Amino acid sequence: MTPWKRRARNGSKAKGYNFRFNTAQHALLNYAAEAEDTSQQKLIEDLVWPILEERYGHNVPLK
Repeated sequence: MTPWKRRARNGSKAKGYNFRFNTAQHALLNYAAEAEDTSQQKLIEDLVWPILEERYGHNVPLK
């Protein structure tokens, strides 16, 4: 299992954040999610968490 998925399974859920975008970015996100046959939320998670884990995960312990 990848490190970001291990971290996602560990601990309780925290407050979420809004992801802001303009209409052009929204159209891009819609297109990408449709092209990948996934939800917008899942697409964003799959792009963001692996990068954050790679860059900073070694400094933040699993709780």
